[in-house]
Amino acid sequence: MEIRRHFATFYVAGFTYYEGMDCFSELQIGTSLSFQPEQDNPYDPCAVAIYYKERKIGFVPKDYNSFISQLLLLGYSQLFEVKVNQIDGTEHPEQQVRVSVKLRTIEEFLLTQSIEKNNLKEMALNPTSNCK
Repeated sequence: MEIRRHFATFYVAGFTYYEGMDCFSELQIGTSLSFQPEQDNPYDPCAVAIYYKERKIGFVPKDYNSFISQLLLLGYSQLFEVKVNQIDGTEHPEQQVRVSVKLRTIEEFLLTQSIEKNNLKEMALNPTSNCK
């Protein structure tokens, strides 16, 4: 029996108020997104922002953010595979983009951790600073 990796599916909260509308045309079903905890958020210390590249498009809804935030703060950001799974420009902005969150297998997670460590080593060996 195969273990299901699906964790959650939800609409991006606050899509209207951030850069979601600015990059809406770039989003497609399957587009990868990322999570970033916002402990200093004045409305919710468990807030988790959702990013497309470097652009904040909104937040994880409050019903899901506490568990996700805890894992992110413990350093498990690569545990989550976050992708757009529904887009509808005719809907209310708060229901235009829906995401699917899957948990990576331990093998996938360890591979991403290994890649990150190698990238950090490479950056240390080959600094690209423009400082003079």
